[in-house]
Amino acid sequence: MNIRGEQIKNLLTKFYYKNNNLCFQIFLLFEQDQSLIYSEHTDYADYKKTYGRLLDARTKNLSLELPKNNLETSPMILA
Repeated sequence: MNIRGEQIKNLLTKFYYKNNNLCFQIFLLFEQDQSLIYSEHTDYADYKKTYGRLLDARTKNLSLELPKNNLETSPMILA
């Protein structure tokens, strides 16, 4: 599935520990409070590269292919 950068309302990163490793989970936020987990990283350099690519796609309205295993959207609940 492909989307355009203009469809992304915002990018959000969740930082958390999993088995004593710092993890970075990137969410794409859409209109009507829908969110999608785009990717999860344990390597900071890989996370920054992916985040930068997503930010560039959003800013320049580029086409973006969504990972097939992450196509479920859900309401975003922040605690």
